[in-house]
Amino acid sequence: MASPAIYREMVYPWHKAHVAEAHRLGLWVLKHCCGHVWPIIDELAEVYDAYEAIQATAGMDIRKLKERVGPKLTLWGGIWHEHIILGSQDDIRNDARYSFQYAAPNGGYIMGSTHSLAVDAKPENILEMKRCRDRWGIYPIDPKRFT
Repeated sequence: MASPAIYREMVYPWHKAHVAEAHRLGLWVLKHCCGHVWPIIDELAEVYDAYEAIQATAGMDIRKLKERVGPKLTLWGGIWHEHIILGSQDDIRNDARYSFQYAAPNGGYIMGSTHSLAVDAKPENILEMKRCRDRWGIYPIDPKRFT
C-alpha cells in the first residue's frame, strides 16, 4: 500500500519499464489491483492493457471506469466477489446486467469475478455467472437479451 504520490514516484516508473519490455516482446499485460485505485487509474490505463479486480465495494464502478478509461484499458470483472460468496443468483444477474450494459459496448470487456473464486463461493452463483455470460455476452451486446 502506498499513497498516489509514492506510487507515481517510486513504483510507476518500474511498471512502465516492465510493461514496455513486455510490449517489446509482443506480450500484453494485465494489472490485478484490488481496492480504490481512482487516484492512479489514468497511470494504470497509460501503462497496462487490461485491469482486473475491479472492486465495486471499494468505489470502483465499472460504468464510470468504462467512461473514463474504456478506450485505453480492457476491463475484467463486474460480478461482485462478495455476491459470488454471500449473494443470490439474482445478485449475480444484476451484476452481470449492469456490467454488460455499461462495460461491454464497443468491446474491451471481459466478464468475470471482481477478484477470484474463493473457497466459499457458491457453486450455483458460479454457474449463474456462466449462464449470464453465455446468454448476454455475445457481441454485439443487446440489452434486450438481459432478461
